[in-house]
Amino acid sequence: MLTHPQIVKMSLTPAQARQVDEVCDAFEKAWQSGLRPRIEEHLGQTPEPARIVLLDELLKLDMAYRRRSGERPRLREYSERFPNYFEDMELDTGDEPALADESTTPPLPQSDAETAAHQPAIPGYEILSRLPAGGMGVVYKARDVALDRVVAVKILRPGIGADLQWLARFRAEARAVAALDHPNIVGLYQYGEYRHRPYFVMEFMEGGSLAQKLRDSPLPVVQAVQLMEPLVQAMDYVHRKKIVHRDLKPANILLTVNGTPKIADFGLAKRLDTDSRLTASQTILGTAGYMAPEQAAGKAREVGPSADTYGLGAILYEMLTGRPPFRAETWLETLDQVRFQEVISPSRLRPDLPLDLEAICLKCLKKKSAERYPSAQGLAEDLQRFLVGEQISASAT
Repeated sequence: MLTHPQIVKMSLTPAQARQVDEVCDAFEKAWQSGLRPRIEEHLGQTPEPARIVLLDELLKLDMAYRRRSGERPRLREYSERFPNYFEDMELDTGDEPALADESTTPPLPQSDAETAAHQPAIPGYEILSRLPAGGMGVVYKARDVALDRVVAVKILRPGIGADLQWLARFRAEARAVAALDHPNIVGLYQYGEYRHRPYFVMEFMEGGSLAQKLRDSPLPVVQAVQLMEPLVQAMDYVHRKKIVHRDLKPANILLTVNGTPKIADFGLAKRLDTDSRLTASQTILGTAGYMAPEQAAGKAREVGPSADTYGLGAILYEMLTGRPPFRAETWLETLDQVRFQEVISPSRLRPDLPLDLEAICLKCLKKKSAERYPSAQGLAEDLQRFLVGEQISASAT
């Protein structure tokens, strides 16, 4: 495995780890869409210490996808492109195809037919393939041997189990999901630990994610509202349980085979009835393009249910326009947009959009939390009014 020696000593903040995951996800999507992305472009001006971790991950992905394309990538090429990365590593950069051997970098599982040679062995479960995921957990499609059913297994990423804060977050996510029982929230079946790595088992969602559904185009207006309304009801239920999700985005909305949406990934969930020490002051957690301004400013104590209302509005915005409310070239630039710029009205991107629905969406995306819907239930009621043609409570101005 190609890993820089500094990596094993390094511990990123949760915000830095999220940034690394987002860039790697974009890099993978570019390969999967038929492009040939350059590491340098995705690496950008990422500051240390995240830069060396990000480069390490991008190198592994680039090698794996090039091998899938029939190439035989060589170490000499990478060492010439990134000499600072390799300067502390004792490497032979001769002509031998050092990176062409499958043992150098693990393959990227995509189908049930691909083996689990590099995947965890968890008693009672047969690992089938790896699923798209970010953050602190790796998610696998698996078979529950005893019950003969397909499930999703989320396990703490290798190497961060020694970080007590990440370990506490992972366990907190399991507790948060275990406290919830709603038809539009991905269900938790089991929690356990194997070889010092915690994992939990969830229902498997055959329909993929909302992010995948939105890759081609925005949704028809009625379909978007019908998808959104049960999610809003689910978040109202979550808030009444004194939990805030804090990472609502299309990638965390999963679909059943018949299209029923369910909320997933409570890895950044915050309990409102406890004094949580998992979120340090000024620490920015979440995905830049979908987080509320108070969250983007690192004001952890101000992040409450209204921040989730903002996230719901951001999801609705993307369903209607095909893009998130804010999207810049870098993570930090996107945060600045969220905090200081006004969102482009959805009707400018989609002129046929009903004004009432635009008003609902923009009310969710107000900069000041007090100007948003007072609760998720208020948003749900306005969506219901819109569907039946009644007057909504949100102002159209």
